[in-house]
Amino acid sequence: MKFLIDTVQKKEQTYYVTGVCYRNSNKENFIKVGDCFLKAYKRILKVPPEGNFEEVGKEEIRDVKFQIKEIKAYGHSLDELYSGMSGELHLVGEGGANLREKDVLELD
Repeated sequence: MKFLIDTVQKKEQTYYVTGVCYRNSNKENFIKVGDCFLKAYKRILKVPPEGNFEEVGKEEIRDVKFQIKEIKAYGHSLDELYSGMSGELHLVGEGGANLREKDVLELD
C-alpha cells in the first residue's frame, strides 16, 4: 500500500501525516496499525489524452522506517485504513527529517 502525504507535522518523537491511502498493484488494499513504511519518494506523473494522471516513475527515493502507531479518520481512531480513504497517521521511526508534502510512503 501507499500513502500520499498532504501535510506533515512533528511533535516530540511522532510524525503526524495527513493524506490518502491508495493501492499498490495486487497487494493488500489497506494499511493497519503496526505496519511499517520502508520507502518515501516523489511520484513522476504524466497526463495521457484521457486526462487521468498516471504514475510513470519515482524520484528522490529514500529509505525510511516508520511504524504506524495510530490511524485517525472521519472523527474516529481506526485499526485499518482502506484504499481511497483519507486520514491521519501517527508514525514513529527514522527518516522524517526529509518528509514533505506530496511525498509517497510505501510499505514495500
